[in-house]
Amino acid sequence: PPRSTLFPYTTLFRSDLLTSRPPNYPGFVPTVRTLSILPESEYLTPTPELTFQPAEPDQFREVFIITPNLGGWKNLPKVKVYLCTPGDYTDWGSIPADFSGEAGAPIVFRYYEPGGYGYSPPHPYYLEDRSANFEGVQVGKPNGARWITFHGLSFRGKGFQKDGAIGGEGVVVYPGSAHIVFDYCHFYKARGLRIYGDSSTVQNCVLNGNMGIRGDHGGMGIYTVEGKDSRGNRIVSNEFFDLTADAIGLPKDGSGAEKFGNVPGTIIADNDIYTTDESKRSEEHTSELQSPNTI
Repeated sequence: PPRSTLFPYTTLFRSDLLTSRPPNYPGFVPTVRTLSILPESEYLTPTPELTFQPAEPDQFREVFIITPNLGGWKNLPKVKVYLCTPGDYTDWGSIPADFSGEAGAPIVFRYYEPGGYGYSPPHPYYLEDRSANFEGVQVGKPNGARWITFHGLSFRGKGFQKDGAIGGEGVVVYPGSAHIVFDYCHFYKARGLRIYGDSSTVQNCVLNGNMGIRGDHGGMGIYTVEGKDSRGNRIVSNEFFDLTADAIGLPKDGSGAEKFGNVPGTIIADNDIYTTDESKRSEEHTSELQSPNTI
C-alpha cells in the first residue's frame, strides 16, 4: 500500500487506534487529517456539492431539514439537499434513497447542527449525543439510483440480529446504481457495505465494531450480478479496525461464481486496516472466515 511504514506490534496495541499513534503514522486518522499533517489521497472523489451551505436553509425550496419530529421516512419530500440534524433515527429503518440526482447536482444527505457545528462537525466517530445516527441506507432499491452523496452521518443501528448479536443494517447500493458517495461517515457494528454498480466511492470513513459472530460483518465489498461488471468504484482513505473478518472484499461467492461479472477500474488505496487483541482470531479460524479476493 502507499506510504507503508512498519511499527512494532506493541506500538499499535498499547494506544488508542485513532488518536495516539506515532505522529508520522501513514493513512487516515481524522484528528491528524484535520490538522493537515498528512496529505490527502490523490484518489479521493471530489465533492463540490458540499460547498453549498446556505445561512438560512429553510428559506430554500430545494432544501429540507430532517429532525426527529418528522416521524419517519414516509414523510420525506423529494428535494435536492437533506440536512440531517442531531438525533437518533434508527427506529425509522434504513434511509430509502430510491431517487436520483444529476451530474453536477447530486442529491445530498449531510450533517447539519443549527447553532452548533453547523455544516462542519468533527468526524462522526467522535460524536455521540450530537450525532445524526441512522440505521443504514438502501440506495436505489430495486433498480438503482444515481448521483447521491452522504456526508458526516453516523450509522450505529440495531436492526440486524444474528446469533444473539445486534448491529446496524449497513448499506446496500443496488445494481444499476452509479456515482454514489459516502464521505466522512462512521459505521459501527454494521452488517456491512455492499456496493453494486459503477463509479461509487467510500472515502474518509471509519468502520469498526466487533459483532462477535461468525461471518463477514462490518466491512465492505464491491459486488457484481450475473453477466454484468461493477466498474470504476473506489475505496479510499478509510479506517478499519476491530472487525472479525474481511475489511474489504471483491467477492465472487457460491457455486457458479464464474457467471458473475468483474470489477474493472476498482481503486483501493490509502486505507488503514487494523485488528485489536479482542478481535484477533486463531490462524485456523481465520482461514475459515476469509475468502478469495479479500483483504
